[in-house]
Amino acid sequence: MANGIEVYVITASHEELVRMVLCDRKYGYNVKPENIIGITTLLKNGTQMTTSRKQITDNTYNQKQNLNLRFTFHVWSPQTALVGKYGAILTYISQWKMPIFVTGDTPSNDGYMLFHAYNQQRGTLRLWVNRRDAYLTLIKQMQNQHAKEQKKNELPVTADKNWMYVTPNDLRPTNGCD
Repeated sequence: MANGIEVYVITASHEELVRMVLCDRKYGYNVKPENIIGITTLLKNGTQMTTSRKQITDNTYNQKQNLNLRFTFHVWSPQTALVGKYGAILTYISQWKMPIFVTGDTPSNDGYMLFHAYNQQRGTLRLWVNRRDAYLTLIKQMQNQHAKEQKKNELPVTADKNWMYVTPNDLRPTNGCD
């Protein structure tokens, strides 16, 4: 938590799988297990079921013990796809404290979060990772459309503010590690 900034990862992937990498010290990300918020399913040990998110809420989460549990197909809510990423911020982080930095690479999946999880006072930085030119075109169309709608509704126009654009190659390590 350098400089008072708490890092959260909101993903449309299964949160236990993401935790395996981002919380493992050998990879150097050092994200707290409770700060990984993703698709979560019921976990089963034969007779009892739980979820990581429930364990985190109850302060009983133990990643090593959970390795003995099996994933099920029963999904916990909110689902962290589409509007669910924004819903996860409101549900698990804060209803009032919006991020200072958000990033995404898919207009339909990340759009709600990128446009609505915005800090008016601090000006959230939005990082777009451009995997496809068609996605960049679409996110820019969404920026323009949302800005017009904000203006029409006499709201502060923020939809087209504070965007940075990179490609996946821009994010590659420069230390020779691939």
